[in-house]
Amino acid sequence: RKEAIHEYKFAPDGKYLAVGSHDNFVDIYNVPAGFKREGRASGSSSYITHVDFTEDSEVFVTNSGAYEQLFYALPKANRITPTKKAIAEFKWATLTSVLGDEVQGVWPPGSDGTDVNALDRSHDQDVIATGDDFGFVKLYSYPAPLGTQPRQFPGHSAHVTNVRFSADDSTLISTGGGDRCVFQWKVRS
Repeated sequence: RKEAIHEYKFAPDGKYLAVGSHDNFVDIYNVPAGFKREGRASGSSSYITHVDFTEDSEVFVTNSGAYEQLFYALPKANRITPTKKAIAEFKWATLTSVLGDEVQGVWPPGSDGTDVNALDRSHDQDVIATGDDFGFVKLYSYPAPLGTQPRQFPGHSAHVTNVRFSADDSTLISTGGGDRCVFQWKVRS
């Protein structure tokens, strides 16, 4: 690729690695075959921002800088267009995508589509954390339909670039853009 890599993630079964770039593609690498490129997901109008796999490692979803949510089948990364019902039935191994019915409530009223930079669902699937352009880390119940009210935590001096829960959900890590800081947040019930 000629552009920056923005997102990479292993499929839950460990057989594939998805690598999303600012070239608007996601390359799929076959891990057991020595990381041989197996497929290339195309169709995004802008750079790739997020990738998530289903628990069975058969489907992945992408978000792009053009606020697209596209779905693909492994291993060749063929684009698919599942129905709304099928999308609701997918069991996601991770949820970092900022687009979708189950996370509509994380977008503030009047948002221009760039305000929420990062999202992570806790491993117990009870909570969503977001990082936004205003320096806030926010926690929502999962799912977060429209109208969901967050708990809001200030700290970063500028936009929050990423958030991730620890494996046991006891800690949330956030990274800041302008302040270049890494924060550790203790998660309480």
